[in-house]
Amino acid sequence: MAHSIALSELQSLTPTPLHPTDTDAIIQSLQSEGYAVVQVMSPETASERLFEFWDWLEGLNPALNRHYPSTWTAANWPDQIKGILKNYGIGQAGFVWKCRAEEGIRKCFAGIWGVPEDDLIVSFDGAGMYPVPDTNSIGVSAGLLGEPASATTTKEAQPTETKEAPKLVAAEKSKSRRAAKRKAASQSSTPTSTLLHQSTSLINDNVLTLWPHRDQHPTHNTLDCVQGVLHLASNLNDTDGGLILYPRSHLLNWPSLPDYSLCKPSEFFRIPPKAKHCQPSEARVIRAPAGCICLWDSRTVHCNRPPQASEGGSTRAVVYICMTPRKFASEDMLRKRVECYKKFGTGNHCPHRLSVNPVGGWMFRSGSSIDAKLVQEKLKREANPAGKDDRIVRRLVGFEA
Repeated sequence: MAHSIALSELQSLTPTPLHPTDTDAIIQSLQSEGYAVVQVMSPETASERLFEFWDWLEGLNPALNRHYPSTWTAANWPDQIKGILKNYGIGQAGFVWKCRAEEGIRKCFAGIWGVPEDDLIVSFDGAGMYPVPDTNSIGVSAGLLGEPASATTTKEAQPTETKEAPKLVAAEKSKSRRAAKRKAASQSSTPTSTLLHQSTSLINDNVLTLWPHRDQHPTHNTLDCVQGVLHLASNLNDTDGGLILYPRSHLLNWPSLPDYSLCKPSEFFRIPPKAKHCQPSEARVIRAPAGCICLWDSRTVHCNRPPQASEGGSTRAVVYICMTPRKFASEDMLRKRVECYKKFGTGNHCPHRLSVNPVGGWMFRSGSSIDAKLVQEKLKREANPAGKDDRIVRRLVGFEA
C-alpha cells in the first residue's frame, strides 16, 4: 500500500525563521530536528526572482503566458517531475544564480560548515513551480507572479494567439520505440490540454500520495550535506504546497532496523510503504514566508506536496540550493563542475559529487512539446553562462578565481 494521508490529517509546522548569522541556532536545529528555516532574502527580492522565473518559463515557449492560466497546459509547460524542473538549462539560469549568490544564503552555509563564503561550491540542481491561478479574478494576481525590479520591465498582459510551433518545440520528441511508449503512457494519464495545476496525480479525493525518500544511501549515515529549498512565494496556508519533512528521521540508522529488509538501498533511498518508520502520520509540511530557505540534513526523509488549487492554494515556486566546502571536491570534480557550468548543465543536489542530469529519459514524461535538447543546444550556441565574469559565481562553480 502506498504512503498516503488525508489532507485533513496532514499536519504543518511554521517555525520562526532564523537569521543567516545565527549559526549556533541553525546548527542546533539541524542536529536535533533535522531541519532549520532561515530568512535569507527580503520578500521583495524573492518576488523579483519569482518574476524572473516566469520570464525564464515564457522564454522557453511563446505559447505560455503568465497572465493567462489557460495557457498553462502540460504541452506548453516544460517537463517536470512532481513539480521539479530538472533540465532545459535551468541549473544555470540567471534567476537561479541570483538566488545562489544572495549574501544571506552564502553566510548561512558558510556558518554551518565553518568556512569562508569564498570557499563554498554550490549545487547545480534546478527549481520548481506548481502554478495556481487566482480563483478570485479572471487573470492572475501580481502576488502569484512576482514583481519586477523595475516597473518598466513589466510585460503587457496579452494573450498568445500564435498557432505556430516555437523554435524550441519539437514535432516529435523521440523516434525510439521505448520513448514513444513512455510518452503515450504519459499523455494518456496527463492530457496535454489539461491545465497544469489540475493535472497533478499526487492529490486525489483530498488524499495525498506521499513519496518519502532521502538523497543519501542508507549505509552512509554521517552528515554528507545540508540541502535547501528557497521560497520565492509564501506557503503559509493549509491549502498551499510545500516541502514535507519527517522530523528527526536523520537520526534513524536504517541498516539496524527490521524495516531495512524491505528496502532497496540507493543514493535515492525510497522508504518502502510497509516500513514501520516514517509513516504518513509523521509527515510535516514546513510553512515559511517568501525569502526563507528551508534547510535539511541530507539524511532527513522528505518529499513535497502540491497546492490545492480548488481550495485556494497559492502557487508554489522554489529554487533548490545546497552548498558545501570546496575542499570536499576533488580536482577532477571541480573540472567536471566547470564543464557542466559552461554547457548549461543541471545536476543533482550534492555540490562535491556532481551527477549531471541526462537530457531525456525518465525525466521527460509529462507531455511537454518543448524539446530540452534543442533548448540546450541553443544555449550553448548563442548564450553565455550567467555570471561568467562575477567572482562570487565563479568561486561557487569551482573556478580558481
